[in-house]
Amino acid sequence: MTAPDLEAKIAANRANWNARAKLHVLSPFYNVQRYIDEPKAISSTVQWDRTVLGEVAGLDMLHLQCHIGTDTISWARLGANMVGLDFSEAALEEARKLAAKAGFAVEFVQGDAREADRILGRQFDVVYASVGVLPWIPDVGAWARAAAACLRPGGRLYLRDGHPILATLDYARGDDQVVCISPYFRTGVAERDEFVYSYTGDELPHDARVNFQWHHTLGEILGALLASGLQIQHFQEHDWLDWQALDCMVQVADGRWRLPGDRIPLAYTVIAVRPG
Repeated sequence: MTAPDLEAKIAANRANWNARAKLHVLSPFYNVQRYIDEPKAISSTVQWDRTVLGEVAGLDMLHLQCHIGTDTISWARLGANMVGLDFSEAALEEARKLAAKAGFAVEFVQGDAREADRILGRQFDVVYASVGVLPWIPDVGAWARAAAACLRPGGRLYLRDGHPILATLDYARGDDQVVCISPYFRTGVAERDEFVYSYTGDELPHDARVNFQWHHTLGEILGALLASGLQIQHFQEHDWLDWQALDCMVQVADGRWRLPGDRIPLAYTVIAVRPG
């Protein structure tokens, strides 16, 4: 893939996420008013992630691909000194408004996560990225190197995302069968999608529906973290998702979505440490 071709795909993704941000800030899915009205409101994403990551009070923390900032503000509410980075200017505009209304001094910076170390020029105790992260990154090696470079010695990278096997499944089925129809080993291929609706159910404008995602195998992801000099401290696969990826998935009491019979992994969590 040539550099102009790649930049065109990233530009399409930025337009897509700019449009999503304007819709998401008004969506009940995010319920941003809750973070203004409720002094102790924490996002459901952070509620779970904190059980693995632990206490963050007083730590310097970087949130990669922070979108409209609900998770970033949640970590700030738990005592972390937060910086959020995202490539969408519209998302960051909304994040800054939300932080100001919620009463938190969170710094939001625009930029590509693959260049986070160069853009920010400083290091953190924790680099955090959770849910819907790596499929938007064309080069997972560059992402891992930048994340590692943003860590102080002894610092931790926390990553939770949908399992790469999700990219192989047939989403058009109307039964409860889980069927792989796309190759798992297709690293580096940009998949073009054109979604009418965002995952919040909001209709996207016609000129912002095209987006591109890149498939990375689990081996490639873990290998990239190791190649960046990080040491894997924690790894876990999960039989649940935060969203309903397949029609046959059912929502259980904890609000998560599961497949009948828990047949395949649906997500994973990694904590990797920079030696020092």
